Amino acid sequence: MANMNNTYKPANFNVSVGRRLPVSKNEDVEYSEELADRNDKQAQDRGAAADERQES
Repeated sequence: MANMNNTYKPANFNVSVGRRLPVSKNEDVEYSEELADRNDKQAQDRGAAADERQES
């Protein structure tokens, strides 16, 4: 049976309350347009949209 009290306890990642984690757009990942499939292209679109939301 499902948990009916709807309590959620986030995982403890040892991050102080109110402290923001660093955000970075530059990652050491090789990308090849020739080898990219539909999922890769969709992921790039989602990443670009997330970057735009983060900057605004």
